[in-house]
Amino acid sequence: MANPVIREIRVTPSVIPPGGTAVVEILAIDGDARVITLTGTTEDSGGGQVTLTASLTVADPLTHNLAADDLTVQITRDPQEPNKFHLLAPVLA
Repeated sequence: MANPVIREIRVTPSVIPPGGTAVVEILAIDGDARVITLTGTTEDSGGGQVTLTASLTVADPLTHNLAADDLTVQITRDPQEPNKFHLLAPVLA
C-alpha cells in the first residue's frame, strides 16, 4: 500500500492580524488511487455520433488533521469539508 500524498497545504489569507481568521485546506490524494476512464456515446437516427470521456477516481477515504506550534491558535475542522480547517489567531497582549 502506498502512503497518501499531500500535494499542497493552502492557507488563505497567508497573513492575518491578531484575532484574524484564515482557512487552511489540505490537498491530498490516496497513493493507491486508480483512475478509470469512462466513455459515453450518443447517436441520432441519421447516424451522427458524438463521444465524450470522463474520469472517475477510485480511492480510499482520507482523514486530515491540522496542528499549530502555537497552542493559542484555535483550529476548527469544517463540518462540510473534511480537508478544510478554520483558524483564529490569538490577540496579542
